[in-house]
Amino acid sequence: MAPMADSTPDTRPPDAPDDPVEALTVDALHTALNDAGYICSRERARSVMAALMTDPLGGFFAFGPPGTGKTWLLEVLGDILDMDTFFKQVSPGSREEDLILDLLPDENAESGIKKQWGELPKAVRASHEGNTLLILDEWDKTRPTADAFLLDFLQNGRVNYGDIQVQANMDNLYVCITLNDERDLSGPAHRRMPYLHFEPLHPSLVREALRRSHGGHPYLEAAVNLYVRCELSMMEKSCTIQELQQLLDAISVLGPDDADWDQLVLDYVTKDRDNHRLLKKAEDVDTSDWEDAGWTEGHDADPLDPSAYAPVDLPNQAPASNGEGDEGARLPPMADVKGYTPPQNDETPDLEAAFAALEGSDSVYDALTRQESPAEAPDRFGRVQVQGDTITFDAPVPLMEHDGYAAELWGHPGEVVFVEETATRADLRLLQQERGLEFISYADEEIIGRYDGLHLRWTPDMGAEIIVPTARRDTFDDLFRGTWLNEADIAGPADLPTPVLARLGTQQAGVVEARHADEPVADPYFAGVFDYWTQSEQDTVETAEVSGYDAFMDHAEAHADPLILEGDAVYALFDGLLMGLVGDENDYLVVSVTGPFDPALESYLQHWLPNAKLSLRRKAAVQVPAKTLVQDHGFGVVRPSDDRPSPGKKLVRIEDGVKSIYRDGHLTVGTQMSGRQITAHRAELLIGNIDQTLDEFTG
Repeated sequence: MAPMADSTPDTRPPDAPDDPVEALTVDALHTALNDAGYICSRERARSVMAALMTDPLGGFFAFGPPGTGKTWLLEVLGDILDMDTFFKQVSPGSREEDLILDLLPDENAESGIKKQWGELPKAVRASHEGNTLLILDEWDKTRPTADAFLLDFLQNGRVNYGDIQVQANMDNLYVCITLNDERDLSGPAHRRMPYLHFEPLHPSLVREALRRSHGGHPYLEAAVNLYVRCELSMMEKSCTIQELQQLLDAISVLGPDDADWDQLVLDYVTKDRDNHRLLKKAEDVDTSDWEDAGWTEGHDADPLDPSAYAPVDLPNQAPASNGEGDEGARLPPMADVKGYTPPQNDETPDLEAAFAALEGSDSVYDALTRQESPAEAPDRFGRVQVQGDTITFDAPVPLMEHDGYAAELWGHPGEVVFVEETATRADLRLLQQERGLEFISYADEEIIGRYDGLHLRWTPDMGAEIIVPTARRDTFDDLFRGTWLNEADIAGPADLPTPVLARLGTQQAGVVEARHADEPVADPYFAGVFDYWTQSEQDTVETAEVSGYDAFMDHAEAHADPLILEGDAVYALFDGLLMGLVGDENDYLVVSVTGPFDPALESYLQHWLPNAKLSLRRKAAVQVPAKTLVQDHGFGVVRPSDDRPSPGKKLVRIEDGVKSIYRDGHLTVGTQMSGRQITAHRAELLIGNIDQTLDEFTG
């Protein structure tokens, strides 16, 4: 607090509190921030001071693009207010446990990893000793489920995680959180603290900062002009005062003979050639008048008029209407009187055990009622649980049901866990090689991967479990189209012909389109639209280089019914098999197996399918009790490790070359062939076994 005492007279009354925060004035804070090197306007200091005085918890969200001084402000704030400061840099995909615990290498620990308290619970504990500032930097990099934890923490100041159970002294704790634009904050968390918006500094403030650090430097005005042109160039990241100071230092060190302006600006400011080219284009902008260049000291909209918010002269009882034009009615709404309102609860979500965490809303709740059976309580039905402001699942959603189940959840804030029990290690290898899935842990018994905000865990017993933010529908489709999603949501790379959509059995527009055209919609054993294909996993290939292409076309012209030629695409529909090549360089391969097929076609499947692999399967609801499946039909219980209990009871049987998986009233029966095993005879035999198994339990 010394800088404030040195720079401003102490005008506090004799009984003023010793707490530096309580003693704040706008002018004192403004002066202290600028003296400490954070150059800002008085308006910024005023907003910060008001936010620090907010109940029940002082602090604010600092929102704005990178490079606008958000983090620097918070670090300076902790220093000038003499606070015990705790800083947590959030990494992409962080969950709530990453904020609570730090994992450190420890050769003395049995696991090689030592767990210790993270910055957040440390700050909570320190708040009982005095003023404490907790800085959570770039919160928008966390996973959306972390917002539910943040909401409870900002409201109650408590951390309850395993052995860590601490409660903050809310009078001493201040929380400041920076946000860029990675994702939107959930509505309830958004409303818990003030939002301070950060924009690039006005050039006059940049000039003042450089005068303080490099007064008299011959290139000071050039640096200010450089700052303006960087902003006008639309570079992704703002030019910072620190970068300009480093640039001026470099010029001073090298001297006028060796300092090369173009190279130094590239090294210290633009830092890549794309930004450098953008800056070059901005050299044509006239910046002699800051205001004409688009800079304003205030907001980019007309300020609100305080006189418009004068007290309203209300009657003793506000008029209410039970119907249009009924001006005389004074009765409360009948729905309120009769209690036609949803139940409320203050339950804290158990995110560690949950398989979805969605921001509660009427539309999400309604969408889930279309998928689940009713139960005794409205906040518990099917896999759905309403916990406070969050809707959670107590069981994962099968990946194959993602479209029917999650279609109306996409775009809502939250995450859903999908599971695919048939996924193999080879499948994940293929996703790694062709789709860019990143492995971050790879062992015999577990693989952990991630892909642009999606997180995946695979074990031999459980298959693949995928955590998907519901805001990332396109990312989800990019990773999984043409893999395990064989029976659903295959829209294809282009507008596929109606007969092709019908054969693929797509669950979207193709079904409606096919039915209107009197095309029977198939229930394929295997279907996929692959943007990579052939045993060598080629992405595109010229027709002349496609092994067996001419022979295939001769056979298709004689036996396909129909053979569809559209632009650069060809689709051959045979009995039991669809094969199509799409694009001028055969960018995509389309395959659907709906039944036994001609042996003359098996060689094309062997050579053209990605990784030369063909998976056949069907799924159906069954009414046979699980106990009967175990006692009378040879099913066994799969038990995962003790430290990770199964999300749901799963029974498995392998018989006659097919694997049957039972869970939650549904039976999935399937098998896989690869390489030379892909023959028409073997496919017919296995399809018969799949049908026979399903008939055994559904017929």
